[in-house]
Order: sequence, then structure tokens, then C-alpha cells
Amino acid sequence: MSAEGPGEGVLPVPDEAYAPAMAVQIGLARRLHDGVLQRLTSVAAALGSGAPLSAADRGRCLSELEAAITGLASAIGEALDETVVDHPPRSVAATVREAYAYCDDARAELRCEGDADLAPELTRLVRDFVVEAMRNAGNHACPTTIALSVQALKTSVRVDVHNDGVAARGASGGTHLGLRLLDADAAQFSGTIDARPVGPDEWRTTLTLPLETPRARRFARDRER
Repeated sequence: MSAEGPGEGVLPVPDEAYAPAMAVQIGLARRLHDGVLQRLTSVAAALGSGAPLSAADRGRCLSELEAAITGLASAIGEALDETVVDHPPRSVAATVREAYAYCDDARAELRCEGDADLAPELTRLVRDFVVEAMRNAGNHACPTTIALSVQALKTSVRVDVHNDGVAARGASGGTHLGLRLLDADAAQFSGTIDARPVGPDEWRTTLTLPLETPRARRFARDRER
């Protein structure tokens, strides 16, 4: 081994600047292996065996797939949360306006009722929800209007995406995979996503989140020091 570096087959010790990112990557790989890959491998083995599956076996396969989806959403959310830099909270209205502008749908209308600071780790979730819900409204219905509204309450924020085109497409609205993954993400912050019909022709999808999270409270304490 030369004096300049490690010998063949020896991994160098990572630079301290890269250690936190490497820890996040290792943790993500472990969660994906334990909570997702092993479940999908079991389902693939059952489906690929060629043997007929009983109703109970199909139910177990479905349960494993749903658990894998939840595990994937949780692992991604945790990894992203661990990489959030403690920037000052951002306005929820500004976050929603950014997503609204990104969608660039002429049928969309935006209304904001009040405003509040949004914890940094919730910014991505709010933005992704608006984009996904508006995309679903356009792809799975035939709306003339997509109403996007933001309501900031004292301790929580509510974001609604409401469209009037369900009956025109003959669709049922429904909660699609993207929203199901986001719902699992929201649950980590005590939030919810609710998708439901509003009368015979309309559909509303709602994200409700607390304005504070443990990380936001830590940031506030550090800022006061």
C-alpha cells in the first residue's frame, strides 16, 4: 500500500462533510430492504409459483403490497425530512401559488383565506399535494373549473382542490396511488388527505396539516437562543 492512499479493496474513510448524507443513504437503503424489497419478493414468489392462490392467499398478497407501498412512502418521506435544512418557515400561500403556477391550468382558480408560516418539512408535501390533486382532476375528470383554496387556521392549514367534471367523464373520482402515497406521508405529521364526492358531479380532495411539527419547534427554540 502506498503512502498516498488506501490499498486495493480498502474503502477510504468518508470525508466528514459527506458523513451525514451517507448516513441518510444507508438508512434509506436499510428501510427499503426491510420494509419494501422483502415484501415484494414474497409477493413475486407467490405469484410466480404457478400454483393457484386461495382467497386468503390473495388477501395476504394484497396486504403485503399495501404494506410495501406504505413502507416506500415512509422511507422516502423520512429520508427527505432528514435532509431538510433548517431554513425559516415559508408562507403556505406562497407554496401553494408556486405549485398552482407550475400546473399552469387555465381552468384553475386560486383563493387564499389568510396565511401562515409553514414548517420547512411540510413545504414539499403541500406542493406535491397541489400538483397531484390538480393533475388527477385534469386526467380523471372533465372539469370546467378546478377550484384551489387555502384556509389558514390557528393551528392548522387546509388545502382544497375541487373540480366539477366527475359526471362528465363518468369517473368515480377515487383516491389514486399518488394521493395514497402522499396520505401516508401526511400521516407522519399528523395530517390527513380526504377525497370525496360533493354532490353528483363534483369531487373534492383536501389536505389538512398542523402548522407546527417537532422539527419546526426545535428550529424556533434555536432561533430564540
